[in-house]
Amino acid sequence: FSCLDRDGTVYHTDKYSWLQGRQVYMFSHLYSELPDRPEAKEWLVTAAVGMRFLKKIMAQEGLLFFSYSQDGRAQHLQRKPFGNVFLLHANLEYYRALSIAGVAKVVPEECQEDYANRLQFRAAAIRLFKEFRAMVADPTLCGRPKVESAGPGGTRLGEVMCTAAVALHFEQTLTAVEGSLDAAQAAENKAAFEDALRLARLHYDVERRVFVENVPASGIIDYSTPDGRFFNAGHSVEVAWFLLRVVELVPDSEAEVIALQALLGSLEAGWDTEHGGIYYMQDILGKPLLDATVVSEGKLCRTAH
Repeated sequence: FSCLDRDGTVYHTDKYSWLQGRQVYMFSHLYSELPDRPEAKEWLVTAAVGMRFLKKIMAQEGLLFFSYSQDGRAQHLQRKPFGNVFLLHANLEYYRALSIAGVAKVVPEECQEDYANRLQFRAAAIRLFKEFRAMVADPTLCGRPKVESAGPGGTRLGEVMCTAAVALHFEQTLTAVEGSLDAAQAAENKAAFEDALRLARLHYDVERRVFVENVPASGIIDYSTPDGRFFNAGHSVEVAWFLLRVVELVPDSEAEVIALQALLGSLEAGWDTEHGGIYYMQDILGKPLLDATVVSEGKLCRTAH
């Protein structure tokens, strides 16, 4: 469950695909990175339990929903491609964890069947990646028209970030487990890295040293609309971090400079100089936000002085 009170009491039994995927990824990743810890077996078994639920929802026809009932009935469709991303990470990292357990010959009994059929998780990750890339190119595949506010054919920063993140995860996992990427995945990764680098440049405001959220089809940042001025400091920092990882694999000195400048610029632009903390969302020109529903003064986090 994801909806827990401070004392661990479950206050809502719906399950959210983003959070379920993240949880399976995290327990799998803990096992992959720390397989000799006393808790390692419990981590892997917990990941296996979560994966059973993910397999149930992935087996359903149609789009992935944002939320499901406890028994896996679809509840809410968000019409965004990011459910694919979190389930992809879960499948890929679980595949890595099972492979590590297999090499060490310590696969728990609860995971034996999954280990014997572990290639299904690799295949699911590849399928989800292709679906994600297709949805980014054609948003109607998510069950919605292309977002007119970003302009037909426009791009969103979250899509840039996820493209880089997923390709990096494939690079790391398949290299660790299999020694290298096969030709098909290597080509897919190369295209993803190139897209991420190209699109990140379109979102970069050189003067303010930040990545903005939405760029129209013209490829030119447009501050005449609220969507064009929308700035999320956390996203901008994340994109900078991913770019720094990408340029380690695809050397690009200009992109590296952009990433470092954006990291500093985003922290400066997003910082609340009066109370401390990073704003969750802002209008980059300081105008009122159209979406001002975030509580606690719009903060992503607060820090004590």
